[in-house]
Amino acid sequence: MFNSNNMALLLCLCIGVSIINVKLESQVERNNKMNEKIENKWLEHLKQTTKLSGQFEGKDKTGVSVVFDWARLNVQSPEFAETLKSIGDVTSKAYVPVESGFLRANPNLEFDDHYLKQFEAFFLNGHENVDWTAVGEKVQQVIKQFYSMDHSKFSADNMYFFVTVKDKKTKEMLGAIIFFVMPEYPYGDVKCTSFAVLPSAQGRGLGKFLMSSIFIIIPDLNRIFLCTRPTNANALNAYRAWGFVDDVNPIKEPYFKANTNQWASFEYKVNSSDILQRIAKTLTDIK
Repeated sequence: MFNSNNMALLLCLCIGVSIINVKLESQVERNNKMNEKIENKWLEHLKQTTKLSGQFEGKDKTGVSVVFDWARLNVQSPEFAETLKSIGDVTSKAYVPVESGFLRANPNLEFDDHYLKQFEAFFLNGHENVDWTAVGEKVQQVIKQFYSMDHSKFSADNMYFFVTVKDKKTKEMLGAIIFFVMPEYPYGDVKCTSFAVLPSAQGRGLGKFLMSSIFIIIPDLNRIFLCTRPTNANALNAYRAWGFVDDVNPIKEPYFKANTNQWASFEYKVNSSDILQRIAKTLTDIK
């Protein structure tokens, strides 16, 4: 999910005093510039080949018709804030069992980041005396607040895509997914950063539709990567069933503690699986 922690950028400087070192440093700089150009080409490619919005539909496992709306949004636009807020209720409800389950399973957890510190007070009298109903309410409150906060200071260089799924008849929102691309991502990489289906709507196949929707919007991507709590058994089983495998070398973004036991990282490579691509073909564009 999104994380509001302060991001830190680590700079590594290497000063050479010999001609050889100067030449090596120059070569590294050239390589870095070449890599930057390659990575920026991915964003440029997406700007040229993806539409700003769209709609498609399908039927869930029960035969109910559902509609998917998607949009490509700039983080500094009013539409971004409005869309993010609109999915806050669904996402916060979906994350209650996930986050509560993680906290239940880790009695010795260190509340060592901004997000976790908001739950520390519930555990002051020991793990066995926790009011789990109150914890669930707090999870929903914290997540919903995040989806309502101002994100306009985030980098405008990132490209964000939102997809929501609604019951075609009732218009009720049932789930949503957010995926995005940063300039430093390798060509073809997309990160899924928020993924939720209402607890009452789970088991209908909506999750795999949402995940496969990425291929409708960006059909020529190479890899999807994401993370979830290692205690989230439903997600772990679903991801593996959809063709995801363990990401043994996840991208170490500053706000994501990839080296701790707080997260399980996964990746989907198009050269290893076509499950999501086949699912995407079952959905129909609405002209």
